[in-house]
Amino acid sequence: SGCCCGFRLNDAEFGINNYFQRLGTFAKAASSSGFSDDGKVAKFRVKLRRWFDDQTDGDPNLGIKFGGNTQMVYSWSDCKQRMTSMGDRISQQTLKRENELALVVLNNSMGKFGLGTNNKAHSISRPYLANMFDCAEGVGWTKEGLQTQFEDLFADLDILDHNLVTRNVFDLLAPSKSKTIVTQMVLKILHRIAVGMDINDEEAKELAAMQTTDLLPMACPLRIAKTFFMTACLEQPVRQQESKWCARYKRAIQAKWPVMAFHGGRPWNEASLNVTASAFLDAMLQAGGRSVPLAIDLVMGYMLSKNKPPCLNGVDFTNETNIKALLFEAMRYHPPVTTVPLWTRDTPDSEEWIHECICLDRALADAEVFPQPDVFDISRPNNEECSMAWADPALVNNDKAHPDSHACPGQQLSINMVIAFVKAYQAAGQWDYDDNINFNYYGTSKGFKCKKSSSP
Repeated sequence: SGCCCGFRLNDAEFGINNYFQRLGTFAKAASSSGFSDDGKVAKFRVKLRRWFDDQTDGDPNLGIKFGGNTQMVYSWSDCKQRMTSMGDRISQQTLKRENELALVVLNNSMGKFGLGTNNKAHSISRPYLANMFDCAEGVGWTKEGLQTQFEDLFADLDILDHNLVTRNVFDLLAPSKSKTIVTQMVLKILHRIAVGMDINDEEAKELAAMQTTDLLPMACPLRIAKTFFMTACLEQPVRQQESKWCARYKRAIQAKWPVMAFHGGRPWNEASLNVTASAFLDAMLQAGGRSVPLAIDLVMGYMLSKNKPPCLNGVDFTNETNIKALLFEAMRYHPPVTTVPLWTRDTPDSEEWIHECICLDRALADAEVFPQPDVFDISRPNNEECSMAWADPALVNNDKAHPDSHACPGQQLSINMVIAFVKAYQAAGQWDYDDNINFNYYGTSKGFKCKKSSSP
């Protein structure tokens, strides 16, 4: 690229114009807040549609101008077909993952992120993650049990002061000021049901802060990530934190499964334990531990806001069906994962890799599946199709624990956690709050602050 920030991956070039600048324009469009005059269409949806259209050249369903050697697939049918075929392509050695998170190509300064591990590592950790989350329903967790756990946390809470945005600044400068209470609540419950660990308030705050401090060095250009400041102030301290947590997770995993139950019952070795513990840590920092609080942020925000779309007026949100409908439309409108990035080639012997991004955002805005896709509408008759936001088609034999499955291993758990949070909030009593809540693509613009009416 001829620039200190550019880089190459699989012989594809990522530079200022075709990558960093486009990330910047995406973020600018996504940060737009407010709705149209009739309250039905968010401004960020209109601007993002233009952004995705600008990446095309002839074919409206294929973006080709983003990043090095990238083909970004937009249509529902194409995205579904590519996710459905992931398992076969992996076994045929024509598909691999790299260290990427949605649109961002991560450097390897902090090691490989769980979603970017090679197929061998993924095949080790995947069955255990699935059996910590969705496959543990009825054994490790129940709907009623989730609500009870959230109710216990609300019992000790007089003020719910939540803001995902300020977290990203204060985690670096003053973690104690971070407003991560929702994230902390989710992390406590996930640890308890997944690996039988009880974590205290300070530990939950530390993990919540690591969601930012772990990601920032990896998202920077490698030359910046390796500066003395970044290495001394972020990389080394966070690596020490990660090592501490992984050591605890390894003990918890062995306590839960004394042998490798999903790999023929053979004894654990250090490499397999490291991979599984690291994958669980990544799930807490950059997957479910991050996306479930975002889903709660959106659902609660839309329920409490006076700036809500008209379809939400008069809706009874004590009804679980309505909570779920709101969640599904919020995930369609604000998908936590914009794209599923892959690298593909025509044959196992080919040396030319194509950067293929399955664009969940555009699939969830496909007018052939969701008429008037830029309109926020919880009454869509096919709202179950919003499961695309969890990459639901990326399963092998409809088995979440299959080594080559790549759909979210905690889809049902995440849905039930959001519903349980809302019902526990309602059961906690009356709350006072400022209802001037606005939204952008990333969630509520400034969070929300709720105070129990009986509090001083």
